[in-house]
Amino acid sequence: MTRRVGVVVGSFAVVVIVLASGFVYLRGGSTPIPPDVAVKRFREQAAHAEGARARAPAKRDTNESRSPTARAAAKVAVTSSSTPRAKSRPSPPDGVYAYSTMGHDSVDILGGSTHTYPDRTTITVRHAGCGLIERWDVLKERWDERETCPTLTGDVFKRTTSYHEFFRHADLRNFTCSGYTYRAGDAPGASWSVRCVSDATTTVTQLHAVAWEYVTVGSTRLRTLHVHAHTTITGDQEGDSDRDVWGAAADGLVLRERARVDSDSMQPVFGKTHYHEQYEIRLVSLHPRR
Repeated sequence: MTRRVGVVVGSFAVVVIVLASGFVYLRGGSTPIPPDVAVKRFREQAAHAEGARARAPAKRDTNESRSPTARAAAKVAVTSSSTPRAKSRPSPPDGVYAYSTMGHDSVDILGGSTHTYPDRTTITVRHAGCGLIERWDVLKERWDERETCPTLTGDVFKRTTSYHEFFRHADLRNFTCSGYTYRAGDAPGASWSVRCVSDATTTVTQLHAVAWEYVTVGSTRLRTLHVHAHTTITGDQEGDSDRDVWGAAADGLVLRERARVDSDSMQPVFGKTHYHEQYEIRLVSLHPRR
């Protein structure tokens, strides 16, 4: 099979950055983000991008100044390069997608504290940066964003950003990544890895394409690639995670994701702290809000 789903590697939390620094929310401070807020942000970003394009100076078309031989060579180059690019991750439409959500996170200090995730979260998809930017909004105090770049050999994982707020203090972590979220030509049975690094934490994710499977969204049954990812965390925290992702073959959307995360870290004053997270998300509708 030559057409493959884009494996949204661990989709926003794949590198388990949700834990970086052993985030401690404690009681309170868990604020759901209404979908309207995500849609408003998406529209503002789209308007800003459109304005930037309008202000950019027009590029001069130099093709007519070339010799007939040079123009023919350029035409061949464009034609030949279009086929390999089609092998990269299928590109989902821009917009804000709603997901039914079940999950929670918890810490064991001060008698323990648990935060239950809202029953609806959103993933915003934008064609920006080097290719595609995707952001998962869980709570006002917690979100993840990642950027991937399409290439002739597949989609390269460029960076991921994780935001948490605890004790009313913001903690923004930026990770630089290497490896593919999707490799052109892969099929069930293939394995590969991704590495992400911040100032004090390193995550290494081993991924395995399990099988082509079907997931139903509304009344539509969609073919997906099921991928399992196991992540090891080292540095200022130690831990691991297991994650399963089902991505649509037609457009690369995450239709379903299930994850478990555990990590230990040293917290100032409190000492050693254990963090646990588990969740499952399922796409509600194939039609995004814009």
